[in-house]
Formats: sequence, C-alpha cells, structure tokens
Amino acid sequence: MAKKYSSRSLSFLFVLIACVGSSYAQEIPAKISPQERTLMAQSFATEKLCLWQKRLGLKDWNISVVMSRAGDLKPKTVGNIHWELGKKSAVIRILDPADYRLPFPEMLKDMEFTVVHELIHLDMAPVLSELQRSDANRREEEYAVNHMVEALLKLDRQQQPQK
Repeated sequence: MAKKYSSRSLSFLFVLIACVGSSYAQEIPAKISPQERTLMAQSFATEKLCLWQKRLGLKDWNISVVMSRAGDLKPKTVGNIHWELGKKSAVIRILDPADYRLPFPEMLKDMEFTVVHELIHLDMAPVLSELQRSDANRREEEYAVNHMVEALLKLDRQQQPQK
C-alpha cells in the first residue's frame, strides 16, 4: 500500500527536490522520513538518467532507475544494470539511501556516477556481448568504464556554474 503524504509534506518535498537537483551543497533536513529521502534520491537519479541518456545517444532506449536495498545487489556494489538488447530496454538499480553511509550531497554525486557508469556499460553492450567473458576482462572493463565516467563527470562539473 502506498503511503499518503499531506499536501504540505509533498510541497516541501518538491521544493527540496528542486533544490537538490540544482545544487549539491544542499543538506537534507533532519526531519525527512526515509521514504521521502528515497523519493528525493529516485527523482534525482531519474533526472540524471534523462540527462546522460540524451548525452550518450541512448534516447531510443527505454531505461528506468530503481532504488534497491543492499541485499538485492551484489556485495560491495552500489548499482547494476540489466538490459534486453533486442527490446532496447534496461533497468538500472541503485543503492537505496537507507543503505548509503555518505552525507546526502556526496550520496547524490555517487548516484550520478552510478547512473553514468551503468549507461556506459549499456552503450558498450553490443560490442562486449560478443566477447568471451572472464573475471580478468570484467575487471578491465570496470576499470575503463570508471575512467570514462570520471572524465565525463569532471568535464560536466567544471562547466556547471558554482553556487
């Protein structure tokens, strides 16, 4: 059953989402419930998905973001992606805020990193799916994807006006 929120609570939540989306410097108020925190993170991740999906030329894909608890992800990971090449559909799972141990602004930066990381895997999927997979080449792929994400986000964040 979905939890009902008062109009005051929802208005406050949307104002916070707008602030968080526009500035990482915003701190989350202490009185936000875990459910509201998850909704804020979900909204932020979806916004970043739309932005990066367009930038990476994946607009023809149907991609969604789902917040997932740590037990639903592989150990020591904060996300993953599952896709169907033929259908051009994918689901990115991102660690739920309840399981993060970072301050809210850093958590959001990490979530954006995860979204871009998984989108790069998706972009490379047609080429890499033909290769024989091993633990060694998976580690090499993760290393390369992480470097690409770091470069893209560094460029993006340098171009953003500092508030």
